[in-house]
Amino acid sequence: MHDRCSDIIRDIVERIDNGEFRSETDVRRGIVDPLLEKLRWPLRRPRVVEREYPVEGGRVDYALCDQKEPLVFIEAKRPEGISDASRQQLFRYCAAHGVPMAVLTDGGTWNFFLPLRKGTLDERSLHPIALSADPTEACRVLHRYLQHVAVTSGKNIDAATRDLEHMRFERACESVWRRVVERPADDFVAMFAKEIRSEAAIDPSPDAVAHWLRARAAGKPWPPEPAPPKATTPTADQFWREPLHYLPGREDLSQNSNSRPCSSLYAAGRRGSGLLAPIRRQILRADKTTRRSDASRNTPR
Repeated sequence: MHDRCSDIIRDIVERIDNGEFRSETDVRRGIVDPLLEKLRWPLRRPRVVEREYPVEGGRVDYALCDQKEPLVFIEAKRPEGISDASRQQLFRYCAAHGVPMAVLTDGGTWNFFLPLRKGTLDERSLHPIALSADPTEACRVLHRYLQHVAVTSGKNIDAATRDLEHMRFERACESVWRRVVERPADDFVAMFAKEIRSEAAIDPSPDAVAHWLRARAAGKPWPPEPAPPKATTPTADQFWREPLHYLPGREDLSQNSNSRPCSSLYAAGRRGSGLLAPIRRQILRADKTTRRSDASRNTPR
């Protein structure tokens, strides 16, 4: 059964990609109707599948009914035509008529809601399904929430309620976990470090554990990449001990702003006499070595 449903969904996705559905009417006739028929809804029985169901302030595209009582409202929109206003409007329709499940679709994406539950709109929203993402999974969800037998027996509401509770639990766990690892308490860090000692026979510091937890929560690499070393200007004592270590090459003097404190010393060293004479001798010796090395590299073999 699901294989055939998946084939229908794949065909719908291909037609969506080809731009065949441009209006709300196209979505109803080419997407919603075939899927409802596959879900065993008798489309030619208006008291079971009532189109343009009258509600205060408007009409709902589909009302799936049992003994004339609407159990599901479905609103179809043009492709990419779903908005917050359309969600709120559908919620008002459901609240006015006591309808426990609402569906809002633009053909490619199907949104399911339990509008009579308490909470914000997001807290009453189930995971939307995209037909193109996984046709088999989309087929499973459609059968779970919209199959004729599931709706008339109320099993769709039971299933959706369980799914919604699982979603709320998952969101709460994620929120608590982020809070715990971003601002870990001392006792949590101690417990984590104890487990690390047991697992790997190492004794991490509390700071290392806390830093790892925060990096993991933020998706950052561990250990953190070291910062590049900052350019420093040598002290007079450092310069006199190792003058060539702090003197940049001649080609770098005009380009590297960090070398300016040394470049003046380089120039002074080349002219140096007296106290600067030792530096001058080292600079000239290094220049001679560099020229000899450059000449050997440029000599054709």
